[in-house]
Amino acid sequence: LNQMLSRLFAFLGSVIFYLVAFVIGVCVTFYWFRSNFISAASPGSQTKISIEVSEGSNMKEISKDLEKHGILKHSWSLYGRYRILSSLSEKNSFVILPGEYELSPGNTIDDILATFKSQRVVYHDVVIPEGMRISEIARLLAGTNLITNEDLRSALNDRNLIATLNIPSTTFEGYLFPLTCKFTKPIDARKMLGQMVND
Repeated sequence: LNQMLSRLFAFLGSVIFYLVAFVIGVCVTFYWFRSNFISAASPGSQTKISIEVSEGSNMKEISKDLEKHGILKHSWSLYGRYRILSSLSEKNSFVILPGEYELSPGNTIDDILATFKSQRVVYHDVVIPEGMRISEIARLLAGTNLITNEDLRSALNDRNLIATLNIPSTTFEGYLFPLTCKFTKPIDARKMLGQMVND
């Protein structure tokens, strides 16, 4: 009887040991999964960081950029979650609109995905008042910090650009009308002038 009891206790001890080990393993796995695939890099952070997404950028490249800026702990967490969700349903797959996004280390992976999916791009208003000459408009545009002086000067003197925009002149003078434009980064001077002429 004593031998049977000792065997039973040994068996129960083993079962309890493996059960506890299994529960601990599940908890550790869940914590790891939560901290890497769900949680924010810095929970509670209110810091806003501007991220520029160039045309043609894919989620893998964007994820690496977000890790570099401290918005993600690991680039593969966002990329992996995006791939998993996309494989589960076509509704979860989306094209990322190029532009400037405001993100935070306090954003969860799902927050970041929602920002890209809803295309919440940051736009900068540029107001061209009536009666401004081209030199004054150039100073105004250069002061926006959206483009460089050199890029703007080169674009304003680009006769090929002027011809492409169907301007019957050799200069932009008189063809940049008073208006309010919305621009998002990244943008170059040629694209900016083109948008202003066509708006």
